[in-house]
Amino acid sequence: MRTSIHVDDRAANIKTGRLAFVFVLSVLSCVIYSSRLLAADNLDSVRSAEPTSSQSPEDVVQLQLTALGLNQELGDNAGIEIAFRFASPSNRVATGPIEKFIGILQNPVYKPMLEYEAVEFGESRTRGEEVGVMVKLTMENGDNAGYIFVLSRQAGDPCECWMTDRVMRIPLESDDAQSGTSI
Repeated sequence: MRTSIHVDDRAANIKTGRLAFVFVLSVLSCVIYSSRLLAADNLDSVRSAEPTSSQSPEDVVQLQLTALGLNQELGDNAGIEIAFRFASPSNRVATGPIEKFIGILQNPVYKPMLEYEAVEFGESRTRGEEVGVMVKLTMENGDNAGYIFVLSRQAGDPCECWMTDRVMRIPLESDDAQSGTSI
């Protein structure tokens, strides 16, 4: 009987931990928006988006996700090309040329970035010279996909600005998965 109580207590603790994680994720979320709702008025500003020294890491990720979310509306993979503008030089070497980058984003691991309905920004984390920006994308059918964008401040070409070094898909099922993710 004592073992059963211990197991029940452990299950309750796990359930409580998951509920606490969901609450914490909700509290830490900075911005929730739908790129589709912003699309009609902002297509020209999205088309002209370029890296600048005034953009924060979160700004860069928001610009990239907005462009990717509007890829179909922009036509001819223009949203993917805009997101590629914000890739760091080392990222461009690894994921370019643009035709290769387009293929990567059409892969099932990254395709949710082209199809999401809403994005929720989580806590940003700094490790050394890198900043990790966590996001949760929600699809029209209610499915979610988590990613961490890792950015570094570039020291010159194209500008002294934050650019994305890599993007990784992360699990959203438990707080263990989140806490185990490192940049």
